Amino acid sequence: MDDFVIYDSRVAAALAMLIREFCVETGLCSVPDRLRFSMTAARSEANRDPSCEKYSFPMMQYYGTRYLDNNIKANWLLRSWLDYGDNKFLEFPRGEQVLTLGNALFMVGYEIPKGVTPTQLPGPG
Repeated sequence: MDDFVIYDSRVAAALAMLIREFCVETGLCSVPDRLRFSMTAARSEANRDPSCEKYSFPMMQYYGTRYLDNNIKANWLLRSWLDYGDNKFLEFPRGEQVLTLGNALFMVGYEIPKGVTPTQLPGPG
Protein backbone atom coordinates (compact mmCIF):
# COMPACT_ATOMS: atom_id res chain seq x y z
CA MET A 1 0.00 0.00 0.00
CA ASP A 2 1.65 3.23 -1.16
CA ASP A 3 -0.76 5.66 0.53
CA PHE A 4 0.29 4.91 4.11
CA VAL A 5 1.92 7.29 6.59
CA ILE A 6 5.05 6.18 8.43
CA TYR A 7 4.45 6.68 12.16
CA ASP A 8 7.68 8.13 13.51
CA SER A 9 8.45 10.71 16.21
CA ARG A 10 7.72 13.66 13.90
CA VAL A 11 4.33 12.35 12.76
CA ALA A 12 3.43 11.40 16.34
CA ALA A 13 4.39 14.89 17.55
CA ALA A 14 2.41 16.67 14.84
CA LEU A 15 -0.69 14.52 15.37
CA ALA A 16 -0.53 14.98 19.12
CA MET A 17 -0.07 18.74 18.72
CA LEU A 18 -3.16 18.92 16.47
CA ILE A 19 -5.13 16.78 18.90
CA ARG A 20 -4.01 18.97 21.80
CA GLU A 21 -5.24 22.03 19.89
CA PHE A 22 -8.58 20.27 19.26
CA CYS A 23 -8.90 19.54 23.00
CA VAL A 24 -8.19 23.18 23.86
CA GLU A 25 -10.64 24.55 21.28
CA THR A 26 -13.44 22.20 22.34
CA GLY A 27 -12.79 22.63 26.07
CA LEU A 28 -12.13 18.96 26.82
CA CYS A 29 -10.81 18.15 30.30
CA SER A 30 -8.25 15.66 28.94
CA VAL A 31 -7.24 13.89 25.75
CA PRO A 32 -9.84 11.21 24.91
CA ASP A 33 -8.37 7.70 25.03
CA ARG A 34 -9.02 7.11 21.34
CA LEU A 35 -6.97 10.21 20.48
CA ARG A 36 -4.13 9.64 22.95
CA PHE A 37 -1.42 8.71 20.48
CA SER A 38 1.89 7.45 21.86
CA MET A 39 5.02 9.50 21.40
CA THR A 40 8.03 7.69 19.97
CA ALA A 41 11.66 8.36 20.85
CA ALA A 42 13.35 10.95 18.65
CA ARG A 43 16.83 10.49 17.25
CA SER A 44 17.60 14.14 17.82
CA GLU A 45 17.52 16.60 20.70
CA ALA A 46 14.46 18.34 19.21
CA ASN A 47 11.38 18.57 21.42
CA ARG A 48 8.75 16.27 19.97
CA ASP A 49 6.36 16.03 22.91
CA PRO A 50 3.42 18.45 22.80
CA SER A 51 2.14 17.26 26.20
CA CYS A 52 1.18 19.93 28.67
CA GLU A 53 -0.23 19.84 32.18
CA LYS A 54 -3.82 19.21 31.08
CA TYR A 55 -3.25 17.25 27.87
CA SER A 56 -0.63 14.52 27.93
CA PHE A 57 0.50 11.77 25.58
CA PRO A 58 2.32 8.62 26.74
CA MET A 59 5.84 7.73 25.66
CA MET A 60 6.11 4.46 23.78
CA GLN A 61 8.78 2.26 25.33
CA TYR A 62 9.00 -0.36 22.59
CA TYR A 63 7.90 -0.91 19.01
CA GLY A 64 5.55 -3.89 19.23
CA THR A 65 1.79 -4.12 18.99
CA ARG A 66 1.33 -0.63 20.45
CA TYR A 67 3.37 0.87 17.61
CA LEU A 68 1.31 -1.02 15.05
CA ASP A 69 -1.94 0.12 16.68
CA ASN A 70 -0.80 3.76 16.63
CA ASN A 71 0.35 3.49 13.01
CA ILE A 72 -2.96 2.03 11.82
CA LYS A 73 -4.98 4.49 13.92
CA ALA A 74 -2.96 7.41 12.51
CA ASN A 75 -3.71 6.28 8.97
CA TRP A 76 -7.42 5.93 9.70
CA LEU A 77 -7.51 9.38 11.29
CA LEU A 78 -5.62 11.04 8.43
CA ARG A 79 -7.87 9.40 5.83
CA SER A 80 -10.93 10.59 7.77
CA TRP A 81 -9.56 14.14 7.95
CA LEU A 82 -8.96 14.11 4.21
CA ASP A 83 -12.43 12.79 3.47
CA TYR A 84 -14.12 15.24 5.82
CA GLY A 85 -13.84 18.52 3.97
CA ASP A 86 -12.14 20.67 1.39
CA ASN A 87 -8.36 20.88 1.62
CA LYS A 88 -5.30 21.19 -0.62
CA PHE A 89 -4.35 17.53 -0.17
CA LEU A 90 -7.43 16.55 -2.20
CA GLU A 91 -5.68 18.00 -5.26
CA PHE A 92 -3.34 14.97 -5.20
CA PRO A 93 -4.44 11.60 -6.61
CA ARG A 94 -6.42 9.68 -3.97
CA GLY A 95 -3.70 7.03 -3.70
CA GLU A 96 -1.14 9.68 -2.65
CA GLN A 97 -3.15 11.88 -0.26
CA VAL A 98 -2.42 10.22 3.10
CA LEU A 99 1.28 9.86 2.30
CA THR A 100 1.44 13.51 1.20
CA LEU A 101 -0.29 14.68 4.38
CA GLY A 102 2.12 12.47 6.35
CA ASN A 103 5.06 14.17 4.65
CA ALA A 104 3.67 17.54 5.77
CA LEU A 105 3.35 16.20 9.31
CA PHE A 106 7.04 15.21 9.24
CA MET A 107 7.85 18.91 8.86
CA VAL A 108 5.28 20.18 11.39
CA GLY A 109 6.41 17.71 14.05
CA TYR A 110 10.14 18.25 13.60
CA GLU A 111 10.26 20.38 16.75
CA ILE A 112 7.44 21.43 19.04
CA PRO A 113 8.15 24.86 20.57
CA LYS A 114 8.72 24.60 24.33
CA GLY A 115 6.59 26.75 26.60
CA VAL A 116 4.19 27.69 23.81
CA THR A 117 0.53 27.19 24.55
CA PRO A 118 -1.56 25.69 21.76
CA THR A 119 -3.31 28.96 20.94
CA GLN A 120 0.07 30.72 20.51
CA LEU A 121 1.19 28.44 17.69
CA PRO A 122 1.75 30.31 14.42
CA GLY A 123 -0.95 29.90 11.80
CA PRO A 124 -0.78 30.02 8.00
CA GLY A 125 0.02 33.32 6.31
